[in-house]
Amino acid sequence: MEKKRQKLLIKEVYGVKPVGNKGLKKLDFIVGDQRWGTFSEALFLYIKAGTEIDADTEIRETQGKDGTTYINRVVTQIYVDGKPIKGRGGIFEREVA
Repeated sequence: MEKKRQKLLIKEVYGVKPVGNKGLKKLDFIVGDQRWGTFSEALFLYIKAGTEIDADTEIRETQGKDGTTYINRVVTQIYVDGKPIKGRGGIFEREVA
């Protein structure tokens, strides 16, 4: 797994969809020609088409049952003015443009 902080220019955003049977939600979006996602509902409001985000990311490869390799690109944190929008113990209140 590769973790790094990077700037991502969001090209397109898809709707929130349920994942699994535990009530998780995921927001998928496009950066360049790659599909990205986040499971953090605190980040959903900050991910908008045409905006650039400063984000912590994780990129990992997984193997499907049929042997196909899949690349999962996930945003785990977004920074506004250098400060994280979600923190330990809760979400920081910030105005979303």
